[in-house]
Amino acid sequence: MILYFVVFSDTTAGLVASLTGHAMGDTFYCVKWFYVLILAAMLTPIVLKKELAELEWLSVILFVSIFLFLLCILLLLVATPKFPGMPEDSDLIYPKSGW
Repeated sequence: MILYFVVFSDTTAGLVASLTGHAMGDTFYCVKWFYVLILAAMLTPIVLKKELAELEWLSVILFVSIFLFLLCILLLLVATPKFPGMPEDSDLIYPKSGW
């Protein structure tokens, strides 16, 4: 896409410069970046519409992957013998006050 911007800006700036009798770079309408901005402004709604359409299915994939991640973590905590659970005499959840 960048190649299209470069070709369009070179061609249009050269064409406008030859039609107006100015050299390229003399005025703002004979500079390449001016036509890159015009082309980018015209393409912005089209690109945003395409990106938003892609975001719809991408968000579904994201939520499914988050759900699968949480399910894997839960299964890992339940099924792995490395996490035996809290001992009966533990005071980590409700510490002994000593009062």
